[in-house]
Amino acid sequence: MTPTTDRTRAPVHVIRLLIVGFAAATLGSALRAGNQTYDPEYITILHGQESRYSSDIEGFERDRGRWNVEAQLAEAHHHRGLVRDKLRNYRGWLEDEEAAIRIDPSRPWYYWGRGNARSWLDDYEGQVADFEIALAKAVVATPSEAADYRNRLRDARRDLTFNVEERDHKTAHASWKAGRDKQEKGDHAAAAVDFTLAIAADPLWAIPHHERGFSRLRFGDLRGAAEDAANAVRLDPSRSELHYIYADALGRTGRLEERLLELQKSVECAEAEYLADDYARYAKELAEVYHAVAEPVLAVKRDHPDAHAAYALGLAEYAAGHYENSLRAHTRALELFPGFARCRERLALEQAELPFNLQRRDQPDAYASFAYGREREAAGQFTEAVDSYRWATDFDPTWLPAHEARLRAATAAQPQTAVLVQVRLTELDAIISLQEKSGAPAVEIARRRAERAALTPAR
Repeated sequence: MTPTTDRTRAPVHVIRLLIVGFAAATLGSALRAGNQTYDPEYITILHGQESRYSSDIEGFERDRGRWNVEAQLAEAHHHRGLVRDKLRNYRGWLEDEEAAIRIDPSRPWYYWGRGNARSWLDDYEGQVADFEIALAKAVVATPSEAADYRNRLRDARRDLTFNVEERDHKTAHASWKAGRDKQEKGDHAAAAVDFTLAIAADPLWAIPHHERGFSRLRFGDLRGAAEDAANAVRLDPSRSELHYIYADALGRTGRLEERLLELQKSVECAEAEYLADDYARYAKELAEVYHAVAEPVLAVKRDHPDAHAAYALGLAEYAAGHYENSLRAHTRALELFPGFARCRERLALEQAELPFNLQRRDQPDAYASFAYGREREAAGQFTEAVDSYRWATDFDPTWLPAHEARLRAATAAQPQTAVLVQVRLTELDAIISLQEKSGAPAVEIARRRAERAALTPAR
């Protein structure tokens, strides 16, 4: 009888697996009964168990072509994973359970183990998914244990929402704290990147929106600052400071009418919060803005009511996201009263903002990617900005500012690799094509062609 044909004789590490497995289970029970007291002697024992399982796994791997040891190999991975659980090596535990599942996907307890490992790694959605598989397998393989699997799946589902919210807020808080540290050092562009991560983890938390808007103001992204401040007051409309920062951002972007309204809200909230100093400061600024903006407009309302009505209609259309209608209404107001200075300023502002407003409304994914690229670029992370701008151009290949931004970031990135040079060539081709279709000035198209020719190697 040769080893290649006899698949019934168990190798020595199979016998040792049974002994070590029993010992590990006993030690694990003692540990959990003792409230997981990790004394040095016990840690040494656990490391010894882990080492022996590793040795067994190596032996089974060698024997796979000669002996039928698939089940034993899977069990060795599973038991080593349980030991790693005691050692709080949850990533290693997860890897062992995944190895066991690949070898023998029929055992419900492997999925159960992987689900528990995932929960320690904050993957609560994965935990529930694995518990569901474990229950389905248990119904077939071990019906007597199905009730226990069902109860534990029920508990995991019950706790899922709370666990996910707690995990996401913990992640968001860590990113927010990193951003605040960078703010205090004056690195507002890098801080904005951290606040973006905080928002991604917990989008309903107003403070990261507020802080990112503050940082964007400091490095000159006025449009982005206004958007962040708007989100902050939407999520937490009772805080006077958020309304005041929003008013500041609106004023810097030229939207004086909206600034007036937000200042009024900041005054009202400060009064409700019993913030006497803030109330006095906000009220003083409100009076100044009212005198500069509202009083001239009220004079137009008195002397040219039709022009004022068209102007007010334009503001309402703009607030509703009907940007083209707003332009038409303000154009009509100027036709009715050419001397309407504030309306002329507002019309010029909206014309300049129209491409971005339409993009934000009609292509929100492209706009979000573009905004993230701007943050990366402002933080000096040019290679990352190139990737973000690529998403914007993928979502909307006809958006010229996104192609120009990607070209700019690829040009600034160092060192200039062959990949970056190819990105520049690709973006220049796209820019030239879009300029030709839009009827851009010939001198601008010629400039882009010359820029491309300088990048093309001589043949």
